[in-house]
Amino acid sequence: MSYKLEVCVDSIESIVSANNAGAHRIELCSALEIGGLTPTIGLVKQTQELCPKLPIYAMIRPRSGDFCYSDNEILIMQKDIQILKSNGVNGFVFGILKTDGTIDTKNCKLLIETAAPLECTFHRAFDVISDAKESLEEVIRLGFTRILTSGQSNTAANGVENIGKLVEWAQHRISIMAGAGVTEDNVEFIINKTKVRELHSSASHVKRSQMTYHNKSVSMGANTADEYSLKVVSEEKVRKMIEILNKHK
Repeated sequence: MSYKLEVCVDSIESIVSANNAGAHRIELCSALEIGGLTPTIGLVKQTQELCPKLPIYAMIRPRSGDFCYSDNEILIMQKDIQILKSNGVNGFVFGILKTDGTIDTKNCKLLIETAAPLECTFHRAFDVISDAKESLEEVIRLGFTRILTSGQSNTAANGVENIGKLVEWAQHRISIMAGAGVTEDNVEFIINKTKVRELHSSASHVKRSQMTYHNKSVSMGANTADEYSLKVVSEEKVRKMIEILNKHK
């Protein structure tokens, strides 16, 4: 069984770079600087036009913040899945929790049924759950295809012990995908320590704006440190990670 690299992207430049470098699929989002939100239909359609063979897994997240959603937010997520499904995406990425940090099985089941027969990934909401082993069993019972996790740590490299436990507990019933801070410098360490077969990375570098005029007295938002730079996928970083993974087939 070969390794797979999923690259998370939120711009058409990043999508093209990931595709050119041989990414196995993309997690398509908007606003990665706040953890990723649901992408626009325009971004989906342009991705399909430029990269017709690249599998697209769409993030379903209506807002930033926690993963405990109101009834109206669940309806938004369901409608987004219906619309994106009808526009040809290949899978979905979401996670819903209750106030006590357990899996919201009722609403997860609703979204999985809405997405069927497409695959669904339970995203890094898993890293803020109250009981990893119990929640793993719940996610498996619900029918998710994989769990994206950093092992309840800030980075996958720091969480290798817990990720390895999840792989052991899963017993091939679900794929455990390591993500958060995965780079060409630590990907080999992560796969050796955890035995995961899927990895998730932004593979990003900072690119300066092409604008020559900068009005530095104006900021567009509290979370934006610099409007004149942006993070985009590095083709070189993706290629290096895939080269490393291919050596371990």
